[in-house]
Parts: sequence; structure tokens; C-alpha cells
Amino acid sequence: MPHRVAPEPLARAGGESAEQYFAGVQREIAERTRVIEQKTGRAPDGPRYPYGETNGLAIELLRPAGLRAALTVVREANPSSRPPSASGRSMIYGDYDLAKFERNLVVSDRKALR
Repeated sequence: MPHRVAPEPLARAGGESAEQYFAGVQREIAERTRVIEQKTGRAPDGPRYPYGETNGLAIELLRPAGLRAALTVVREANPSSRPPSASGRSMIYGDYDLAKFERNLVVSDRKALR
């Protein structure tokens, strides 16, 4: 099944109706879930959004698709008030050592890192 051709991830493609967009996002979620399950033997609990970007429609379509959480690439803390469908994460790059990783974490209590 081909992916939608849109200018940005999860954006509406030119000439795409609201119904086509809704169905296209549903297909993308279902297809990614199917591929992950096929390759790993396990259904994922949640996706990583393309380029870490999401929107309200994608978030609303996760639960009916059986997905409980999803990751953005926004470097932010994940307080209990943040919905699991928009969890932030800290990227770990190849040149990171443990000290650099710790400096880049966002935590509510610095003592917790010691």
C-alpha cells in the first residue's frame, strides 16, 4: 500500500479531502503497526511519530488502533499530566557519553540523578 504524498508528515496532501486525510492517517497507523508486528512478532504499544511530529487527529486515532502511547522527538520532561500519546524523549547521539546525556535530561529534581 503506498504512503500518502503530503508536504509534511501527517499534513494534508494537496487536493486531499478531509475524509481522504482521515482515512489516510488511519491507514498509515495501521500499516506501520502491521509492519512492526510482522518484523518483530509483537504488536507495538505505540508509534514514534514521523519526524516526531503529531497532531490532534493522529493522537485521537491511536487508541482505537490499540496503541497506548507514542513518542515525539520533543526534548521535554514527561509529567503525569502529559498524555501518553504525546510523550517527549531525549535523543542519544553517537558522541554522547553518560555525563553529556545526564546534562541534557530534563528532570524535576536534579538530586534524582545522583
